[in-house]
Amino acid sequence: MLADLSNSYSEETQQDCAKCLCNLSCSRGLQAPMVAQGGVGIVTIVAMVRAVSMPTKRYCAIALLNLLSEVRDARERGRAWE
Repeated sequence: MLADLSNSYSEETQQDCAKCLCNLSCSRGLQAPMVAQGGVGIVTIVAMVRAVSMPTKRYCAIALLNLLSEVRDARERGRAWE
């Protein structure tokens, strides 16, 4: 569902998707399934192609780092609760 929503042209929707992906990427045990289901590609496309705002790009960057790091490190970086 987030993959479909990430195709939106609305910056607000893009940012909401980025926040969700960022928060999910902090959850223990979700990194591997997110990567397996294309999470890295989704986050990368949103950050580099679709998103315009810096906060959206920042959420994507945190999510990408979380997906490529260990859970311990992801929890230390925090979540996008805003």
